[in-house]
Amino acid sequence: MNKIRLPDIRSRLSRRKPAAPREKGLLRSGGPVLEILLPFGWPENGAPVSWCLRVDGTIQQHGEIDDPAKLADTAGSARLVAWSPASETVLTRARIPTRNKNKILQALPYALEEQILGDLEHQQFIFEALEDGELAVAVTNKQRIRAWLDILSRSIPAPRLMCPAHLGLPLYDDNWSLLFSGNEIWVRTGRYSGFAFPLVQDLPPLILTAALKEARDKENAPAVLRVFNPPDEFDRGRWAQALGVDILVENKTIWESLHPDHCPFNMLQGEFTPRKQANTTFARLRPAALVLGIWLLGNIVAGVWEWSTLRAAEKAARQESIKIFKSSFPDAKAIVDPALQMKRKLDELKGLSGQFGDDDFLPLLAKASPALKGTGKARLSSLRYSDGRLTLNITVPDFQSLETLKNRLNSAGLAVEVLTANSGTTGVSSRLRLQSKS
Repeated sequence: MNKIRLPDIRSRLSRRKPAAPREKGLLRSGGPVLEILLPFGWPENGAPVSWCLRVDGTIQQHGEIDDPAKLADTAGSARLVAWSPASETVLTRARIPTRNKNKILQALPYALEEQILGDLEHQQFIFEALEDGELAVAVTNKQRIRAWLDILSRSIPAPRLMCPAHLGLPLYDDNWSLLFSGNEIWVRTGRYSGFAFPLVQDLPPLILTAALKEARDKENAPAVLRVFNPPDEFDRGRWAQALGVDILVENKTIWESLHPDHCPFNMLQGEFTPRKQANTTFARLRPAALVLGIWLLGNIVAGVWEWSTLRAAEKAARQESIKIFKSSFPDAKAIVDPALQMKRKLDELKGLSGQFGDDDFLPLLAKASPALKGTGKARLSSLRYSDGRLTLNITVPDFQSLETLKNRLNSAGLAVEVLTANSGTTGVSSRLRLQSKS
């Protein structure tokens, strides 16, 4: 059996200091910084979170805690940094023929449609322009960000920075960084790129082997794989032999490896922009805003009583829904959205018993099929199911046929949304989104 000959670069590295990380971070001023590392599945799974307090870049305290509210005294005046679960964010690239930010945000969901699971309108897209004309993009589900911020903001200052955890690893020229974190492995392959995957028994994992092969095919493979926080049983020689790349082990803990200055993305943009940052722009308009506020106050007072009554009713309804959820599912550890969680639990129970819900794939398809079959020369090119909705790409002879199809689907008990409809030489190409009316 032929042996793989590894690049003899360790002697060269030993003769010079390693290159400093290439990136500069988003938190550039000193002072205390409280960092919280959110585990995968939090807060629903009730897992403890890791935390670290740095002062002027030096670690002062660190540990684990079951409730972030208990960090209120530790937080003090520190800025809060949240490291989001690496597996919850997709890091990718896209090419959009414009540099207008608003147009980019409109086009990105469609450019990445094939790479993203779930409804595109529920995703947060963060991007940075690269020198080669492409965009580096981070995609995270908005509902997950809301759940994290809702828990974190209840008793400690809102985060100033939220970054995918694997982009907090140090990055050196021609190197990849790999870190063992609990039941996961994080890999950072570039300033804006990386991935995460579950820890498996058979190491080194195949997903890492495949990623290195793809990098070699593109002639941008790393010269060195730097491994952080390895377990005691980590076999450097075995990994190097199997992966065909030199391995350098950095005997550092997670908090010695992560640092906010390594992060190039802040996911707290758009609707998640921290209030303190948003108020900087508002400060210039403060005098006019005060005059406008006084004028509005007279109109608001009349509705205060009604608002208070509705708010009390909403609070009572939420408490009642939480009570019902807890009595139905006593094992649930965290309740963020009782109605949504109840629906998911019921769907799981239906699935286990072999029943289908009205918004499952097969019932939706069964309702849509007769309408499609009865609409003349309709041609279905593709379909996609996600979150109780069925999206069809279909071509019909003309707009009248499209209207007829829409009416047939409505009569079949489906709510129909026409996303696109474009006339061409082969007919009208359209995209329809269907969901159950019930």
